Amino acid sequence: MALNAIHRSTAQLRFDEILLFTDQDWVVDGVTVVRCESIRSAEEYSKFMLGDFHRHIRAPHFLVVQWDGFVMHPEKWRDDFLDWDYIGAPWPHRDYAVGNGGFSLRSVRLHQAVDTLPKPECHPEDSFICLWNRPQLEALGMRFAPLAVAREFSAETDGYEHQPLGFHRFGNFNEAYEEAALVDFLRAAPDEVVRSTEGRVLLKNSLLLGRKAVTRELISRRLCGPLRMRIDTLSIVLRYSLRRGVRPA
Repeated sequence: MALNAIHRSTAQLRFDEILLFTDQDWVVDGVTVVRCESIRSAEEYSKFMLGDFHRHIRAPHFLVVQWDGFVMHPEKWRDDFLDWDYIGAPWPHRDYAVGNGGFSLRSVRLHQAVDTLPKPECHPEDSFICLWNRPQLEALGMRFAPLAVAREFSAETDGYEHQPLGFHRFGNFNEAYEEAALVDFLRAAPDEVVRSTEGRVLLKNSLLLGRKAVTRELISRRLCGPLRMRIDTLSIVLRYSLRRGVRPA
């Protein structure tokens, strides 16, 4: 799934180098594979992102892309994005609104500054950088993009009406995929992805949008899950179908 995000992000934008950090011994055309320890949890990912991975990066800035976020509107790229040390999707209802790290543009010098900070609590890593330590990093000269710029750069929970450069959230894959392509993605995705909390969000969004093929695929996969998930899935289908005034997919 990470390779899918890389391919979708690099199809229409040029990058000096593409790095894939993995514990797998892969060979991928056009991609520099960097071996790292296995990352088995969100907490371990945060530890990795606050570590020294940036020593592998030779450019002043780099784009962070996870499997569930990628470039969506390449025409929205702006060179002045590079004026900032950090840009991520806006967080609603936060004093510091910028931003989500799952699809984010960062400078190497930002992470060099992060190296100097104590890390008694480091998860989630984007909160560590953008909420808990933003004043300290700004005192070191780091520049966080303003809300207006972040809206043009990325979306997560909301903000898709701005048609940003990219996004991050599996539950909003309908915003980035044509229906047939999303069905193909779901058929290849492991059960833990389709049956996740974000898979539940995707089901709700698909029902609201009337995407019948996506809805059928999600329902069939989630109905093979535990009893509680099966009951919850049927409840969602009934509730959202009644809301739209249509029969279940």
